[in-house]
Amino acid sequence: MAQRDGLDLLIRDRAGFVVKVQTGNAVDKGGLANSFAKLEQAHLGEGRKWRSRRYRKQTTLAGLPALEAVYDGREVNTRVIAVRGRTSDFVLMYFAPPAVFDRHMPAFEAIAGSFRPAADQYPATARKAEASQAPQASQPPRPEAEPAQGNGLKPASRGDASHPVPRPTRQFANATLGYSIAYPQEWVAVRETPYMVVFSGAKGSEAYFATVSVQNVQPQDASTPREAAVSVHASLKRGLAAAGTQARIVADKAIVYDKDGQVLHGHQFLVIYRQNGREFAQWTVVLPRTAGTVTHVWSYAAPRRTFDLYRPLAAKMLKTLTITGSEQTPTRSSTGKSVVK
Repeated sequence: MAQRDGLDLLIRDRAGFVVKVQTGNAVDKGGLANSFAKLEQAHLGEGRKWRSRRYRKQTTLAGLPALEAVYDGREVNTRVIAVRGRTSDFVLMYFAPPAVFDRHMPAFEAIAGSFRPAADQYPATARKAEASQAPQASQPPRPEAEPAQGNGLKPASRGDASHPVPRPTRQFANATLGYSIAYPQEWVAVRETPYMVVFSGAKGSEAYFATVSVQNVQPQDASTPREAAVSVHASLKRGLAAAGTQARIVADKAIVYDKDGQVLHGHQFLVIYRQNGREFAQWTVVLPRTAGTVTHVWSYAAPRRTFDLYRPLAAKMLKTLTITGSEQTPTRSSTGKSVVK
């Protein structure tokens, strides 16, 4: 997919899967589709590494155009996401034996979700202000950034005159995904995968790198909603730890969703990590449904220097998250935990 292939990151997890991230010059004028055609010509078919292709589709990752595909093999299944930047191609690959391929997919999703290319990979008109900022030195998060009360954070500032907190008044609702959530009028919603929606400021705005995402994950090793939430929570943290981004979890505790008669017991954590020489923070909430093993993963991520700026908005968006289409009446929750209402 590029003139040269450089292996930037190789992760071998003890659970049996491998993640590779490669970077190369974007010189194929035929685009990503042409690159995938060459890849399949070399590896797909009888007697080759891959027996069949599950799907291939256009998507976006970190706001850049991308193409992704999943291939089934005899010994190893593979998921490939190729991202085209202004001058470089980025290829993220996930390899796992067929028996555990779907089970460990959430770990790969966490790694892919943290992917942020350098500012110069975006159109020249975008990210100039962001690129001019020097990254902050690593430092412990301020206490108010830790999940604790209310929506999972201690009381946040309400912004200042130059950065008022926008109101989440625009509605996203999808019966198939099973939830609705509100976001600001000036933000955009992008369906980055069939099961993940990412909300952020418009390209060129300061809020472009402040993202709120909601992803549906269904682990294969769970048979109840509680087991599913525990499995996804552990898998996400394991994926972050394996990503080689100096990730450190600074808060990890329970959270309760209590809305419209539904009481759901979930998990939340706050992680600080480094990407391309810059420090980021991510607040993640994992919520089960009342029945089944589909789990909703809500996350807010931003560069560390602007994390607190958009945190109040993220908390407001989390408060509007409404899980729909539930099949059972849950029992009431105990007290003493963070509550989403």
